[in-house]
Amino acid sequence: MKRTLSIILAAAMILALFTIIPTVSAGALKSGVWKYELNSDGTATLTGRTYSSGLESGSVDVNIPSALDGHTVVAIKHNAFTEGAYYIRSVTIPNTVKTIGSEAFANAWYLKSIKIPSSVTKIEYRAFFDTELKEVAIPKSVTTIGEQAFGWLNTGDAYIIEPDPVNDFTIMGYKGSAAEQYAQENSFKFIKLVATPKISKLENTTAGVRITLGKSAGATKYRIFTHNGKAWVKLADTTGDTYMHKAAKNNTKYKYTIRALSNDGKAYISDFNSTGWTITFFAAPAPPKLANTKNGVRINVAAAAGVPIYRIFRKTGNTGSWKSIAVVARSTKYFIDKTAKNGVTYRYTLRAMNKNKQFISSFNSGSVIKCKR
Repeated sequence: MKRTLSIILAAAMILALFTIIPTVSAGALKSGVWKYELNSDGTATLTGRTYSSGLESGSVDVNIPSALDGHTVVAIKHNAFTEGAYYIRSVTIPNTVKTIGSEAFANAWYLKSIKIPSSVTKIEYRAFFDTELKEVAIPKSVTTIGEQAFGWLNTGDAYIIEPDPVNDFTIMGYKGSAAEQYAQENSFKFIKLVATPKISKLENTTAGVRITLGKSAGATKYRIFTHNGKAWVKLADTTGDTYMHKAAKNNTKYKYTIRALSNDGKAYISDFNSTGWTITFFAAPAPPKLANTKNGVRINVAAAAGVPIYRIFRKTGNTGSWKSIAVVARSTKYFIDKTAKNGVTYRYTLRAMNKNKQFISSFNSGSVIKCKR
């Protein structure tokens, strides 16, 4: 009996010993200014940002990282930005986040802009309550939107049970989506979004860069943007299938994107491709200078910066079709067309090519000469 009791007491002591030894918690982790918790699958839930990281003074643009210490950020916890939230001006959420927790950005009084990616499926209760948001675009992926998640304000009385709706608050979303249902339930204005438009083709022409639009069903007006190295800036609005960027400069790289507009041009009705489409503009080579020699017609090649190769074309008079007669390197100062026949009038032009012999410029009408040997 004593032996049994001793065994029981020993086991109890061992159990107590293991009980008082602290375990390492996966919560309360920190990466730079960001705080997070580790989920069981190795992903991360963002729990906030340190108060001394700029949230306590002035307007702050919050760009949430897609990963912390190698762990993919898949959620923003409830009340994540309660501390100092009122200084946040804009929020960009990465396309790894699936859930935005309740009151995550509540009381961000100066918040005017948010970017919700198509990875998000759930936006919980009062996630963006009491902010300066006047409109929000909600992707099709969102299937759950909690009460007063957007468009509701605290009137300033802590004891008010029912807050006030934002005047003329606008929800932009897709027909039949949770966004439309939320707008209807809260009597908010709803703007139907269309698919993100594309740029289907970029071409160098004699007039500039021709942008061919890949239009979206339901949209008739588009805004074209170019990137200045820091941000997207408006280039032009158009209802056409193409737009010509006539101010493009020679040997200059450009990046473009487009976004669909409402018919009155006052609201965006689509998202935009933030990566954009790029092209380096090369102007059409100037008409070549021509001269007759005893061996044939001499075509002078005036090389331009950034152009490694030129293709020379020829046609007979004004009625024939262009025919390639030579490919020359930029170091070539001239080429002699030895096949030119005496007494025949020819027209010559040049077209720039890259090192893979792909055309990178358009061509002009060329120069004319009557061959005299």
